[in-house]
Amino acid sequence: MKKILTLLFLQLSGIAFAQVPTSEIEELMPLVPGIEHIESIIATIDLVERHHLKSLWMDDSLSSMMYTFLLDDIDNEKLFFLQDDIDTINKYQYAFDNFLIDGDLDIPFRIFNLHKSRAIERLQKVDSILSAGFDFELVETFETDRNKRSWASSNHELDDLWRKFLKKQMIDKMTSGIVLDSALVSIKNNYATKLISYRNYKSDDYFMWYMNAFLKTLDPHTYFMTKKYKDNWLTALNATYVGIGITFIHEGEKIIITKISPGSPASEDGRIQIGSTILSLKSNQTGEFVDVTNWSDDRLVQKVRGEDSTAIELVIGNGDNERDTVKLIRSKIINEESSATSEIIEIAENGKNYKLGVINIPSFYWDYSAENAGDPDYKSLTKDVKNILTSLKQNAVDGVIIDLRNNSGGYLYETNRLIGLFIHKGPLVQTRNSQMKIKKYYDQDFGSIFYDGPLAVLINRNSASASEIFAAAIQDYKRGIILGERSFGKGSVQQTYELDKNVVMQLNEKIAKRENQKLNTGELVSIKNRLEAGENKLGSVNITISKFYRISGQSTQLKGVQPDISFASNTDLDRFGERKYTSALPCDEIESASYETSNYLTSKTKVVINKSYKNHLKNDSELIRFVSQPEDKASSEVSLKMKEVYSSTSRTEMDGNIIVKLSSDENLNKRLSTDLYLKETLRLMAVLCDQ
Repeated sequence: MKKILTLLFLQLSGIAFAQVPTSEIEELMPLVPGIEHIESIIATIDLVERHHLKSLWMDDSLSSMMYTFLLDDIDNEKLFFLQDDIDTINKYQYAFDNFLIDGDLDIPFRIFNLHKSRAIERLQKVDSILSAGFDFELVETFETDRNKRSWASSNHELDDLWRKFLKKQMIDKMTSGIVLDSALVSIKNNYATKLISYRNYKSDDYFMWYMNAFLKTLDPHTYFMTKKYKDNWLTALNATYVGIGITFIHEGEKIIITKISPGSPASEDGRIQIGSTILSLKSNQTGEFVDVTNWSDDRLVQKVRGEDSTAIELVIGNGDNERDTVKLIRSKIINEESSATSEIIEIAENGKNYKLGVINIPSFYWDYSAENAGDPDYKSLTKDVKNILTSLKQNAVDGVIIDLRNNSGGYLYETNRLIGLFIHKGPLVQTRNSQMKIKKYYDQDFGSIFYDGPLAVLINRNSASASEIFAAAIQDYKRGIILGERSFGKGSVQQTYELDKNVVMQLNEKIAKRENQKLNTGELVSIKNRLEAGENKLGSVNITISKFYRISGQSTQLKGVQPDISFASNTDLDRFGERKYTSALPCDEIESASYETSNYLTSKTKVVINKSYKNHLKNDSELIRFVSQPEDKASSEVSLKMKEVYSSTSRTEMDGNIIVKLSSDENLNKRLSTDLYLKETLRLMAVLCDQ
């Protein structure tokens, strides 16, 4: 393995790229790497070597993978670079390991500057392409699989690719029922927002792309985060943030408020309305108002959020010429969209009425900082679900469904607490790290069980990580029935490391050595003092430190959780999940933990429920139609002639079978006709309640 050199200074070298046209694009200040980026590379490599589940080998194989990941990330549709650009960049395919070792960011940042210029050049042309209109009667096709497309050899060829690319988007919107003018406005606004984002891209944004191309060579779930992305990530994990409680979108250069959180500072003030536009702001008492109309979403979000109890002033537009200056004090906001929700659905099945509670869990969230600080109102999934279960029991539901579809995971600690609400006692999950040390996590509520009634867990191909731990534990204990699709297959555990702390530790060691050798330590001390003072946040890295295993010893890695009743699908599930990643970790097994299963779900009960499901597949028109219309995988090359597209997307109604109505509520029936997995779960839950 090559030795990692701990350089703290940037050495520049030359590279010649094809000339970037500037006639149609604004003059750009080149992106330049900073000393903090070199420090971040050094700290990241050190942390990976010490903590990652795999050994790090810096060689040509890693370099080639990193190069491929980087190109996929910055131009995954082959819409920006030309073949000449790729020919030049290809020369460095096997040099990225050396760039990392030497702390040399010159070549990568020349690539990033070229990419930013190419992207802005292209995005500035979108409006004129859309305004020129499309001939929807023209017989032509578009290759949707970017791996089957070559890089454009000329600007003329790239112009035509963009024309087809945008025409395909127009057709997609129109065939979904959106009229031409509305489709045109929607796509124009989308690309105007993208253009603003690219103009606002900073060195940190591209550096994060660079580092993640490197870290993805280890596994798909080890990644680098700048402070900005770390804050957004924690907001999602904690389901809380400090701000004023507004949600907004870009429509061209307008920033329009689309939602106001109840009880938030914006809601209590009353002057900000849905549909208001944000024109300018100042985020502290001494600052000046700044025009934000050309800011990216990320930049504006970071500015609107801030420290608790601090002030922000916004200039709001509420009409043609109506403006209002609103001063608000930031406070803690509960992100309701990331929180667990519930509903009670009453259905009739087999001549009987059932009242069923459905709990939708979007993530395994937990505001650990608030709980550790002793805040009694800390946000926690288990707390929320406990309150929901209390309400459902008071309403005398016959059974409970936990909907984990599209839940990508969250905190392991919170997952274990949630499992504990449904089982008496015992191990919940096992982990094994790079030293082959196995750790077992146990139920911590001392043998109590909060909900002991009939239970079903609904999962799909996007249920991952913590969702799989929960579903696997419920299945292994035979506590409830697992329904739906095979889950994602992410069986790894990550831990977040702050780079600042690691660099300071390294610098202290270097300073001590230099002082002993009586060398000049001024530069190192300056960097250390800056980091300790918080003047420059290097970011964080999420590192895969172990794999988790079911209490049975089996792994969910790659293979996921197989439901007790697998719902029929019109999709090839092998194309989804962890198995699609080239750097995915392998699947293995460890010894089973010692545990006792419950008697909630017997083999006989599963046979009865499976029989009911097969009967539904034979007699329910909606299910029959769903499974009889497999996805079209014949060709990735699609027609751009409108009549042909309409013909291929039309549906033929089926006769001769009864469409099942579960409720007298027509709105509910309409909703369930588009959510067949939930509908089938409700029906099978009714069967479980009778066992």
